Amino acid sequence: MIEQTKLERIISGVVLLALLGSCLLLLPPFLSALLWAAVLCFSIWPFYKRLLSLVRGHRTLAAMFMTLATILVGLLPFVIIAASLSDNVRDVTAAVKGWIDTGLPPPPDWLVKIPIFGHHAVEHWQTLVTDRSKLIMESRRLIEPLSTLLLVIGKMLISGLGALALSFLIALFFFRDGQSIAQHLNAIADRGLHTFRS
Repeated sequence: MIEQTKLERIISGVVLLALLGSCLLLLPPFLSALLWAAVLCFSIWPFYKRLLSLVRGHRTLAAMFMTLATILVGLLPFVIIAASLSDNVRDVTAAVKGWIDTGLPPPPDWLVKIPIFGHHAVEHWQTLVTDRSKLIMESRRLIEPLSTLLLVIGKMLISGLGALALSFLIALFFFRDGQSIAQHLNAIADRGLHTFRS
């Protein structure tokens, strides 16, 4: 009987260590989202407390309102920027294709008035207007790095928006259960201090 309880303790300890190890392996991708959610909740907690009193203590409803408000303020502008960026890329691509097909228009009058490099820019523009093969070569040289850069920016923006959306989702639970989480953390800290002192 004593050996069986000892074996059970060893097995439960191994299972607990395995669970802890798997949690540590899975946590790093979500660590930044957890930290963002914690910072967000901590910084606007007074507004949440005010909203909680307005909705008569319904924590889930208050948490949903706060999360929706933070999404509208923090996530929606980036979504609009991403959408306008893709529209601008389409416009630039269409303009460059049009220039390749029909040729460049004459340089604008204000270009020559730019100090230092305005005259040189007008000369280069005139060369591209008259020499179509050079225009095609310059367009390709410009478009390839630009498209690569925009692709990299787009990937970074999408991954950033995903992490931001995940942090807002985590913030919903932090708002809803923030007080109980804080109480548990305080209890753990008190036990740790008590153990350390004794």
